[in-house]
Amino acid sequence: TDTQIKYAKAGEIDAIIREIAFKEGAILITGDKVQAESGKAFGLEVIFLERETVKEVLTFEKYFDSTTMSVHIKENSSVYAKRGKPGEWNLVKAGEQLDGKDIELMTKEVIENSRLDPKTFIEISRGAITIVQARQYRIVVVRPPVSDGWEMTIVKPLKKLDLEAYHLHKGLFERLKGKARGVLVAGEPGSGKSTFVQALAEFYLQLGKIVKTVESPRDLQLSNDITQYSKNFASSEDIHDILFLSRVDHIIFDEMRDTPDFHLYSDLRLAGSECIGVVHSSSPVDAIQRFITRLDVGMIPSVI
Repeated sequence: TDTQIKYAKAGEIDAIIREIAFKEGAILITGDKVQAESGKAFGLEVIFLERETVKEVLTFEKYFDSTTMSVHIKENSSVYAKRGKPGEWNLVKAGEQLDGKDIELMTKEVIENSRLDPKTFIEISRGAITIVQARQYRIVVVRPPVSDGWEMTIVKPLKKLDLEAYHLHKGLFERLKGKARGVLVAGEPGSGKSTFVQALAEFYLQLGKIVKTVESPRDLQLSNDITQYSKNFASSEDIHDILFLSRVDHIIFDEMRDTPDFHLYSDLRLAGSECIGVVHSSSPVDAIQRFITRLDVGMIPSVI
């Protein structure tokens, strides 16, 4: 009834469950400690499900060492890993062949741990695609029918550098320190773009600036003082409003992929925000060309 629903938090519905169990001579199975003790007081047979603890080490981590950038797992195939550093890595065999059931169990372990670990988030869950940020690991799971078999890719940043480690040209350093408006960080996958913008974000924080990021998924390893927003849980309009109303000094837009991302970046720039955008491209010119079909060409100098 409406009244029972209204007072559910006070135990109204729990009381109905106990009453049914008593009348039917049933076993009460619950993960609620209060419900379990109340059931025992009624003379019911109770099975109490203890809450699992966070797993500090997940199964897939056995394939990682200090030089592993990413691990690639495919059904009925050996496990491979990219080892080295951005721009200088080798693909090596990291484990024996796994079947679909093995990968499914590893996926289940990651998802269950996300419910317990406050540092683990399911960023995307759409049918046969699941993307999880598990602490420092970005995990992409694809299963049939999207792929021809279970597949899991796990990426881990190797290093967290500060800006001094890049030995930037003095002119570029002063440009970034002064007015970093419409900066694009461009490069191929695995070239170290995210590692660089992490260093840049921390640099701005040390200068006493308010820094926020827009990511998908939230895989930058940053200080707690920097807020990381996910595009997967809010619309571009929501992100737009949040950023304008929270008086941000610097916005890091990690991995602009689709047209709404480029439109949001352009809108933030035209409003005067200091934005650094990360773009997958093989050259600076290619990065700029990705704006051409999404923005009037005459506006590009005002954005980038």
